[in-house]
Amino acid sequence: MVLSVLIFAVVASGCIGGETTTTPTTTSSPTETQPSGATYEVIETDESVVLVGPEGAQMPASLPSGKKVIKVTYVVDEANTPSVQELMEAGQGFGAINPAFFRDTTVDALVIAARRETNPEVRTELFKAIYILGNKFVPEVILGQNRQLRTYWEWVKGRYYHPTFPERYDLISEDPNAPSVPIGIGDYKNDA
Repeated sequence: MVLSVLIFAVVASGCIGGETTTTPTTTSSPTETQPSGATYEVIETDESVVLVGPEGAQMPASLPSGKKVIKVTYVVDEANTPSVQELMEAGQGFGAINPAFFRDTTVDALVIAARRETNPEVRTELFKAIYILGNKFVPEVILGQNRQLRTYWEWVKGRYYHPTFPERYDLISEDPNAPSVPIGIGDYKNDA
């Protein structure tokens, strides 16, 4: 899946991205045809409007004003997107997208976008959209922090918990001023 995230603001006049023109609103009569093709799914959070849809999808006729708009577009690579069955047979079904094997293109695109987004404000809004869809679909989309209940010494640094990835042990380090103490396994100490 190829993914892009675009952010722009909707100002009170209805202009997108601060343009000086407004988008006319059209009403359809029984003889008029509605535009065909894919459209964006609109997910409104408390602070933004998240649009999710395939590349080339049609923009909604109107959007709530005064909120930041986050647009997530995707292209599904059908040839290289394995089925749940293929993932299970390869032993990767649990973590490829989500542990519940729930497949929805909009939710998958949001999960991938949230994993890749580096701006914390945008990432927060993407996760809010995922939570909203989670309440709509009521699947088991597991979002949480994989915190293991263990005692950690205060001189162990770098713990990082991501909502959809396991803990990264490569980020863990020991403070250079840490005391030398037995670690509880044989005669080993933390300074070895």
